Amino acid sequence: MKRNGYEIKPYANLRGADLQGADLRCADLQGANLDFSCLPLWCRSQNVITDKKQDKQILAHAFNIARKNWPGKLTKKQITWLNDFHQIQSKEFPKFV
Repeated sequence: MKRNGYEIKPYANLRGADLQGADLRCADLQGANLDFSCLPLWCRSQNVITDKKQDKQILAHAFNIARKNWPGKLTKKQITWLNDFHQIQSKEFPKFV
């Protein structure tokens, strides 16, 4: 696979890698285990490609932090979707109500 003229290998073993300062723009993180990791909150993480499991994980953490300032309420469909986060299912993370 090529991206921006560079050959991209479909899988990279980043276990233990220090990605501090890495430019993750357009990085394809689908299938990556992001448990106990940190997604940088800066411009170089824009357009990162994630999968549904990662989306639920990232949004569950973000909403848990921002819920006191959230305008309005989540819909039942949104709450059900967030509660499918694997760490909620294993009771490691509080369920949304």
